[in-house]
Amino acid sequence: MKKINKNKILPISLLVIFFIITIIAISSIKVYSVYKNSKDTNETNNSVKTENIENEEKQEQEEQKLEEQEEQEPTKVYTFTADNGQTYDMIGTLKIPSLNIEYPILANYTEDLLKVSVTKYWGGNPNKVGNLCILGHNYKNSKFFSKLPNIQKDAIVEITDLDGKTLEYKVYETSIIDPDDMSCTSQLTNGHTEVTLITCYYENPTGKATKRFVAKARAN
Repeated sequence: MKKINKNKILPISLLVIFFIITIIAISSIKVYSVYKNSKDTNETNNSVKTENIENEEKQEQEEQKLEEQEEQEPTKVYTFTADNGQTYDMIGTLKIPSLNIEYPILANYTEDLLKVSVTKYWGGNPNKVGNLCILGHNYKNSKFFSKLPNIQKDAIVEITDLDGKTLEYKVYETSIIDPDDMSCTSQLTNGHTEVTLITCYYENPTGKATKRFVAKARAN
């Protein structure tokens, strides 16, 4: 029987041990990498969720603050007599010089009132912090908000409240939205005084109004 050379076994054993240690180290690095990526992803998702929650809470607080202001400062209402001889409650007047638009803003919104003038849809009092949303019909002529889709960025919108104070609002954004998209009515304005004008939009001039045109303006 041939005698085993112990001097040869030792290097081979060391090589095997080194190989095993290397495999363990590589496996550990891979496991750690997967764990770290998973942790980073979870932290990112949690950060986004936290930010969204904070934004929602901020919006709720601001809307609640506006509601409290409205309760403490009731909306002033005057009446005016329309062409049909009837009187209606109004909260101010709206004027867009570049489009030759000028109408009283009715205090309430109904389908029948939209046939009389432009109406308040959502928000606080005229010329107050928040987002006063105003609706107007688009009859595809020169009446009410029919010409609103022609408004340009930086155009001036004038709102006169019942105290006789007039503020100039500059258009900073226009958009075409779906009818069920209500994001433009948000009261989250970061302390700004804004107005949002909304009307129907005809993608096909001979068809039905399937979209809404929105112009957002901010007081200077």
